[in-house]
Amino acid sequence: MPSLAVAAAVALIAAPALAAAAPPAACDVTLYVADQDPNGLNVRAEPNGTILTALKAKTLAGPDPGSPVNRVDVHVNGAAGAWAAIDTATLVEINGSGETTLFKGQGFVAFSKLGIVQFMASSAILAEPAANARKLLMYNDPDPEHLPRVDVLGCSGPYVQLRIHGVIGWTRDF
Repeated sequence: MPSLAVAAAVALIAAPALAAAAPPAACDVTLYVADQDPNGLNVRAEPNGTILTALKAKTLAGPDPGSPVNRVDVHVNGAAGAWAAIDTATLVEINGSGETTLFKGQGFVAFSKLGIVQFMASSAILAEPAANARKLLMYNDPDPEHLPRVDVLGCSGPYVQLRIHGVIGWTRDF
């Protein structure tokens, strides 16, 4: 019978391999590609893995200063640390001329390169991803022109974890 020390050593050696193979936490949110790198946002086969494609999200200026003509939306179906698991990316033409699928499959992009378009009126920032969670902050201005800087950090189910006004919390009000 192996000693407890041997069993513990085997567990420590196996733990990183098991953690690396763990599937992403389930999410179901649509975010937009906020990264304006002209080379595009890399979609990878796994976090820090091989590049599958690049999503070129740089927008052209619209008729109003600062208004985009198009954007790229991604459907996030999982979260693996700082990485969003995506299954589709769509070019959305704001002027109403349609949508074009840019990527379909499974890939990963950095959450730090994603954003939300706008909040709903009376958006709650919650302490955890649950409807009955404690409210940390209320945001009451749905005008996208007034959207404060928001850093997307992760997701869980229909909730997005974000940093807004220095507060880290969760919302599904976007």
